[in-house]
Amino acid sequence: MLSIYKSLFNKAKSGNGYSKIEGLEDIYDILKENVTHSQELLYAGSWTYDIGSQDIFLTDEIYKIFESSPEDFGNKLDNFLDFIHPDDKERIRIVTEEIKDGRRQHNLEYRIITRSGNEKYLQEKTKVLCDDEKNPLKIVGVIQDITRLKIMENNLKSIGEDLDQLQEVAGVGTCKYDARNDEVYLSKEALKIFGIDSIQSKRGADSLIKLVDPKDQAKARRALENCLKGKSYSIKLRIPQDDGTSKYLVAKGNPLYNGGDNIIGLMGTVQDITKHELLQLKLEYEYRRFSYAESMIKMGSWEFNLGDGRFSLSKEGYRIFGLDNENVVKSYEDFLAKIHFEDRKLLDDIIKNREEGPAELELRYYRNDGSQGIIYLLTEMITMDGEPLSYYGIIQDISKEKEMEKALELKNEEIRKIQKRYEVLVSESKDVFQIIERDGKIKYMSRSVEHILGYKTEELIGKNMQDFFEKVEAEKLSSLIDFVLENPGQHASEVVILNNDRVNNMCLEVYMHNLLDDPAIEGIAINFRNITERVRVNKKLEYLAFHDELTGLPNSCYFKKELERQWEHASKTKARFGLMMLETECIKYYNYALGYDIGEKLVIELVERLKPLLGKGVFLSRYSDDHFAILLREEMTIKEYNTLAEGILGLLKEPIRVNEYDLTLTANIGISIYTDKELSVDSLRKHAKIALLKAKKEGKNTYRFHSPDLDVQHFKEISLRNGLYDLIEKNQLQVYYQPIVKAKTNKILAIEALVRWNHPEWGIVSPSEFIPLAEESGYIIEIGRYVLREVCSNYKEWKDKGFSDFKVSINLSSVQFMEGDFISNTEKIIAEYGLDPSFLIGEITERALMENIDKIKPDIEKLRSLGIQVALDDFGVCYSSLSYLTKLNFDLLKIDGSLIKNIYTDKTCSVITKTIIEMAKELKINLVAEGVEDWGQLSSLKDLNCYAVQGYLFSKPIPAFEIEPLLSRGICKPIKPRDVEVPKVERRKFFRVPFTKLLEGDMTIREIKGRKVDVGRTKILIKNIGPGGLCFLSNISLPIERDLILQFTTELLEEEIKVFGHLVWTEEYTNYHEYGVEFIVDENERADLVKILNQVQIRMKNDILFDEGNFITIGPNSYFQKLSK
Repeated sequence: MLSIYKSLFNKAKSGNGYSKIEGLEDIYDILKENVTHSQELLYAGSWTYDIGSQDIFLTDEIYKIFESSPEDFGNKLDNFLDFIHPDDKERIRIVTEEIKDGRRQHNLEYRIITRSGNEKYLQEKTKVLCDDEKNPLKIVGVIQDITRLKIMENNLKSIGEDLDQLQEVAGVGTCKYDARNDEVYLSKEALKIFGIDSIQSKRGADSLIKLVDPKDQAKARRALENCLKGKSYSIKLRIPQDDGTSKYLVAKGNPLYNGGDNIIGLMGTVQDITKHELLQLKLEYEYRRFSYAESMIKMGSWEFNLGDGRFSLSKEGYRIFGLDNENVVKSYEDFLAKIHFEDRKLLDDIIKNREEGPAELELRYYRNDGSQGIIYLLTEMITMDGEPLSYYGIIQDISKEKEMEKALELKNEEIRKIQKRYEVLVSESKDVFQIIERDGKIKYMSRSVEHILGYKTEELIGKNMQDFFEKVEAEKLSSLIDFVLENPGQHASEVVILNNDRVNNMCLEVYMHNLLDDPAIEGIAINFRNITERVRVNKKLEYLAFHDELTGLPNSCYFKKELERQWEHASKTKARFGLMMLETECIKYYNYALGYDIGEKLVIELVERLKPLLGKGVFLSRYSDDHFAILLREEMTIKEYNTLAEGILGLLKEPIRVNEYDLTLTANIGISIYTDKELSVDSLRKHAKIALLKAKKEGKNTYRFHSPDLDVQHFKEISLRNGLYDLIEKNQLQVYYQPIVKAKTNKILAIEALVRWNHPEWGIVSPSEFIPLAEESGYIIEIGRYVLREVCSNYKEWKDKGFSDFKVSINLSSVQFMEGDFISNTEKIIAEYGLDPSFLIGEITERALMENIDKIKPDIEKLRSLGIQVALDDFGVCYSSLSYLTKLNFDLLKIDGSLIKNIYTDKTCSVITKTIIEMAKELKINLVAEGVEDWGQLSSLKDLNCYAVQGYLFSKPIPAFEIEPLLSRGICKPIKPRDVEVPKVERRKFFRVPFTKLLEGDMTIREIKGRKVDVGRTKILIKNIGPGGLCFLSNISLPIERDLILQFTTELLEEEIKVFGHLVWTEEYTNYHEYGVEFIVDENERADLVKILNQVQIRMKNDILFDEGNFITIGPNSYFQKLSK
């Protein structure tokens, strides 16, 4: 527009004279026209105030706005004030004064009253025009009629206020989020809901989210993110309050677009639902409480709306019917269908007839599983203004109560029958029942008294009970009465004898109970029972319990009691006595061979012979079938004990005539003599048994006294016997394997399975110690089965791994062949593992064949028919070795290690071995040499062309997991000897005194795994001794355990040395073991020992033949062989 004005003005300037003036007038007209129309469109007019002349010039639009004429203003500024609204006049007057002086420019808004009386809103802006020296010359101003805008603004404000009020009433606020500037705009109600002011709301979305409960913030952020991606949201949030409570609100929002597809923010609402939420929570709580109450009392509720037919059943109601889905019962008909068809009419009539009730019913119903129960139903009609609305009721399952009622009725009937029976039984009973008063006067007496005691009831009622008994027995009854009177809650009993003119020595058992406070009794209840026959039988049973039925001698129970009495007497008087344990060996054989009648007569005759020999002062008892215990009460000398023992054995050597048989017996006797050192009666009996075991080992018809030198070994033997029967159950057996190697190639041909017992106290126990015990008890059969199963299991595992080009040898006991189904059991066990029996070799010793070759021979053939090879073990040690080769077929011979031991030093052993090897080749029987321990033995066997060897030179017996690497290679080479002896590292803290000769000492066990034990002493040989320990030799295998506490006793320089210690190492030799001991001593004891040892060293230095101690002159092998005889 400005460019048009400029063009017109330039055109006017280019003219001359009149044309120029005419051109300027045209421009003026155009400008005036434009200004006039512009002001009309803007509802605005302008004015100019000349400061010098104080005249004011107004445009026509000003007059239109003020609805006035030029005359109303008179071209004076002050006349403006006449139109100003009274409320704004003073403010405008001040401004007018400022305008006159040209002091400042203004931009103000005010109201006027037009000449026509209309109120208008005006906006006025002024500007001061100055000369070159900045002195004000004129003021120009623009006045705009903004009445319409103001009306619109006021209307919008009113609408806004109305909206705020509506939001406050509804509890709903609005919000807008400008994502571009991260600004949030909240309505008043929204600010109130969030509890913030408008300034806080403009800090961004995250600050608003932080007002939310931390548990809900992640949910709020996800809603915001999703909304900015175009997804609407509606979420429930919590706002924590200062008082610890929470305000609940629902926030909803939609994406806000910029007119296109771009999201610039969101518009949403927030609604305060706290009251609703709290009410909902309360309702849920009340519902849970109601449901819990129903559940507690096992009672459900239901309601049937008669108007719309709706039917509701409570949760407990569903449980009663056994229903899971709460939508199953939707109608009254559904509910009625749960009722037994015969009982439905009872309820249906109430509903159809609109009976107001309340009505109570007991109905049968169907459970969800098809079973039936009984419910109690109570219902009542609910009305409004006399019109029926619904039926409300409760139900309760009374099935158990009904069952209990039925059971109670049956029980009452049973009680009635029992009462009837009781009346009959009491009258016919062999017991007498009576009730007496406090002073003993009889109130009631059962009729059974007539046939038991011979009295009529009328003879007894009202009389004192004690009057019918003799004085002593009456006093017993009086004492019983006094007791129950003083102790009302307790029963009392006694045995009394009734002896009068009607009854002769009747034994009565009396029971009393104070029931004076019982209103049904009001007296002392007494039960008399005739036990005369029972007493007689008990005496007989007692005799039988403590006497042998066959011989009439005291039995083991009687003997133990008598031994304990004798031991207690001796403990007090210090008197000595002796105990003999006599075991006969042939009685069982005669029972089996000739019959039990002969055996019993033999025992009776034996006892008849012993009685006169022993005399009256000796206590003889039959301890078991073939054992007799003899208690010698009188003190005797050792010579007298010897004479008596020899007399008993001599007596048994003489044949005993039974029917047509002359029978002889063999026996052994163990003797133990009481001394004040005996700790208990059990130790005395144990010592006699130990002596008996020693006698049995030395042969038939021998006797031995208890010797403490044997106690450790026999203590161990007894311990092994006690633990033998559960060693498999406790997983104490372990199977080791030793390779059998081809002599020329070192190829593993087979491995021998060797069982070990890992005893909890004695450690690894060798088979030589426990196998004889297992054979003696027969438990070897169970051990044999266990070993076979372990071997099969291991072999199957090795076969699965691909190395099975070898056989496994197991040892067979002669006892196993005594088992009737030994072969079938063996075959079954192998079949369990799906194996071919041909992988097995069964080893049997010559000694086993000697015991029962007739039984063993057919079983050996059966084993071979299964494919199991059979080996003869320990070949060459018995005189009849060669004869077995003619009677039985063997696949393998194993030369006994005793021949191999001295093969290259003893010509006889070498010749015998050579002969056996050549014989085996001729008979085409493979041969294995056992016990190969050094290279000299191996070299000799190779020179003799021995087929296979076995021994420690190749490998000691090792567990399955250790032999597996050897089996995988298939080769087992002999251990190379060391060229240079590796020196032993000295680890001792104290010096040692080595002896040139072995020092004899005693050893005993004091503690095993924290358990104190009472064990006798055994002999040992001491190689050296020092302040910290000693080294000794023993023929007993002991475990290397720190909790095996030993006591050692010896003598040096006529001083007794007694120390405690535990084993720390061991080394095994042929006939004995070598042990290292670490002492358990205090420093004072160690200092005393050092003094003695220092003197010993000085004496030994001065005398190389020093022997001031219990030194021996023979070697350990000879010593222990002599000791074992």
